[in-house]
Amino acid sequence: MIYERELELFWVCKGTARICIENEEIQVRAGDVLLIRPDRIHGSNDFLKEDLIYRTIQFSYEFVGSMENDVIRQNYAEIGLFMKNINHYITENYINSIELSDAAKHVSMSKGYFCRYFKHAFHMTFHEYLTHVWLREAENLVRTTHLGMEEIAIRTGFSNSNYLTVSFKKHYHMIPTRYRNEVNI
Repeated sequence: MIYERELELFWVCKGTARICIENEEIQVRAGDVLLIRPDRIHGSNDFLKEDLIYRTIQFSYEFVGSMENDVIRQNYAEIGLFMKNINHYITENYINSIELSDAAKHVSMSKGYFCRYFKHAFHMTFHEYLTHVWLREAENLVRTTHLGMEEIAIRTGFSNSNYLTVSFKKHYHMIPTRYRNEVNI
């Protein structure tokens, strides 16, 4: 039997999970990306009431680690760097009402090319991804604080509490105040 060492790229599309990598446990949420080294024992468990949706890509360690400069390797590296760069930018600036043009400018792309490239890399639109980031932060504040919905909306990037409530209900299947009550029982 031939054993291939593989790197695994683990991307959480929806939900929250604990990823156990040998003796380390990492909590991941929608938008998080992990690169798991070869020969590491790992697994995940969905621990919230919502569904966990994730994607994994496995790469031959020899393929990724080779010095050969081919188009496939360049594309994977380019997409990975783009995902990391734009995810960091959004995470650092989501509260400042990021516009698509700001994000495109950050990575030196036209808006049209940025939209196509973003959709290719993340399998969702920029606005969908940004809304997921806002919802992730809002869910955390709903669950861990007693702040009002207007304050949570302001702190997470939503334009107002109505937009927060509608988006929250669509994603979590209940309004934020009910979610807070059920989580804190």
